[in-house]
Amino acid sequence: MVERCLRLKWFKKERRWATFWWPAHIMKVSDEDLKRLNDTITAFNNKIMNISEDLRGIQPKLIPLYQDKSSLSNLTRHNFEYYIKQLKKYMEPGSELPAETHKGLTLWESETIKSGLDKINDYRVKERERVSKLASPETGTMGTIQRANLLPKKENLKTVSKEDRPQYAHNILQMSIRADKETKAAQYKQNLLDAVEREFGSNSVSYKRVKSMSKRKLYDAYFSSPFLSIDWVYDSLQEENLRERKFEEALNNIDIEE
Repeated sequence: MVERCLRLKWFKKERRWATFWWPAHIMKVSDEDLKRLNDTITAFNNKIMNISEDLRGIQPKLIPLYQDKSSLSNLTRHNFEYYIKQLKKYMEPGSELPAETHKGLTLWESETIKSGLDKINDYRVKERERVSKLASPETGTMGTIQRANLLPKKENLKTVSKEDRPQYAHNILQMSIRADKETKAAQYKQNLLDAVEREFGSNSVSYKRVKSMSKRKLYDAYFSSPFLSIDWVYDSLQEENLRERKFEEALNNIDIEE
């Protein structure tokens, strides 16, 4: 199942606008995207720095500008637009005022935590249901669901000090823009490539095969094969040739196509 996002399109023949679902692929960041995000962040930071002294202590943390497009790797277009939309909400009048439900935070941070956790857990529930059909006790992969961080995330603000609460809200926002299968699959493939390169070398057959494979199929195979876990690649208790042989056998069960 590929993550999807809702798009608006003009249909010429019917002369009407209509919404439709479209696969959410990792975006190719343009110079215009980078400028638009940095302009939004600049306005966000300017509001924080110009806030009245009595409210300054509860404002969100300043966000550094993105210096290059690689900093936005593995984001879908949908989540990129979501990120900008969330930041712009802080520019709305009153968003800088204290929240009643979350002491020590602004109304914007309170809403960011709530909507961010909703987004994160909505993804995790759907993805956990999907991959639970792939993992099984027979293959020893039941623990992959927990290791893939798909268990529900609870709000634990009560355990966070007042000084660290703006950072907590920031972390939830950053997690929410990466809560989708495409991003997780891209991150898993890159981490797996790094592990295979370190253990078997960039000239190894395993490395070249992983590099050519679909990130989605690799990510799905992680839940059904214990030999495709990064822990197995790094397992010092297993002899290297055995690790690579078992790893390649697991790759044989995956179609090589992007």
